[in-house]
Amino acid sequence: MNLPDTRTLLLAFDKGVLRVTLNRPDARNALNLDMIADLNRVFDLCQQSTEVRALILRGAGGHFCAGADLKEMMAGGMKQAVAGAADPVVTFSRSFGSMLRSVGRIPAVVIA
Repeated sequence: MNLPDTRTLLLAFDKGVLRVTLNRPDARNALNLDMIADLNRVFDLCQQSTEVRALILRGAGGHFCAGADLKEMMAGGMKQAVAGAADPVVTFSRSFGSMLRSVGRIPAVVIA
C-alpha cells in the first residue's frame, strides 16, 4: 500500500491495520491546519482502499490530542495559511468539520 507523505503524522500499515500516530508531541499533538490536511489525505486513502480493515489513531509523546492548536490560531498562523481568511477560528472549524465527515465515511473500523 502506498501511504501518503505527511508532515505531522507517522503511518504504519500491517496486515490490514493502518496505525496513524499524531506526531506533534511538543504541542501535545494539538490539531493545526497541516495536521488536518494530513489526516484528510489518510482518510481519503482509507475510503478508497479495500486493504485497510482497521484504522488506529493515537498520539506521540504520551498525549492523544490536546484539541485545536490555539497558540497557532491566535498567532495568526492559521489565518496566513488560508489566503483571505477573515477569521482563523472559522477557518479551523470548517476544516475540522470536513475532517470529521471524512472519517465518518471510512468503511473500516476506526479506533481512537
